[in-house]
Amino acid sequence: MRRTEKFPGLAAYVASKFAVVGLTEAFAVESIKLGVRTNAIAPGAVNTEMLRQVAPHLRTSTEPEDIAKTVVMLCDDDLSRRINGSLVEIYSNE
Repeated sequence: MRRTEKFPGLAAYVASKFAVVGLTEAFAVESIKLGVRTNAIAPGAVNTEMLRQVAPHLRTSTEPEDIAKTVVMLCDDDLSRRINGSLVEIYSNE
């Protein structure tokens, strides 16, 4: 089980994350008739300049390219045509 670091504003952060999941599921059901698939990507910490500025103590092996590869896979109908209404979580292997 992953432990979430507590910080001011955590409730709003968590509520917004659950909202994205709910909207993803709802849009997936509503848009499938139009041939549109809806999925969401939930990356953990990603090695970016923003992460280094905001949380210099965090270390991750996840690079922006890792997220991009997931986006490309989800856009490729041959690779993901059966994926709809899903939340794809990407975590560092550390």
